[in-house]
Amino acid sequence: MKSRILFLLSLTILFSCSTTKEIKENGTSVSQLNGITKEFYENGDLKVNWNYKNNQLNGISEEYHKNGTYSKWNYEKGQIIEGKSYFKSGKLLQEYTFKNGTRDGTAIRYYETGEKETIWEFENDILISGIAYYPTGEKWTDFEYKNGIPAGISTEYYKSGKKKIEWNYKNGELSGESIEYFENGIVKKILNY
Repeated sequence: MKSRILFLLSLTILFSCSTTKEIKENGTSVSQLNGITKEFYENGDLKVNWNYKNNQLNGISEEYHKNGTYSKWNYEKGQIIEGKSYFKSGKLLQEYTFKNGTRDGTAIRYYETGEKETIWEFENDILISGIAYYPTGEKWTDFEYKNGIPAGISTEYYKSGKKKIEWNYKNGELSGESIEYFENGIVKKILNY
């Protein structure tokens, strides 16, 4: 019985610290989130820390993933403005920029060594292009998108920088002629889709 009372008291303190009540003109009350709101996994591990001010996400919120990686999201008046994800080691995994609450601009994914793995360009939350790199830093692939789906020529490279494959996409599907090359530049295969 004593532990049940302590549990109920703890819940009361937790909820009283994270919400405020506003009294409307008609006398009814509306609860607003303020401060840190926490969510947990079934095993008791922390899942998220959401930071609220006046019922809107504001400041840094944190999300912890089951695989050990975690993310930090920066909000201003309910709009996300920046996001970063980290490896278990604490090294940067990904970073995103946002405009008006949607991905806009450059997003970068890193290898744990710190080298860039992929750079994407977004416009109004739609992927428009990207470049992928080998772990040693050489360009691996260029890819183009239209309305968020593969379109045009995507090119894969050997570590030497010479073309390996040119994939031709239309409406997200391989279409027309795609060409694979030997490292010396001679055509190895011509594939028609």
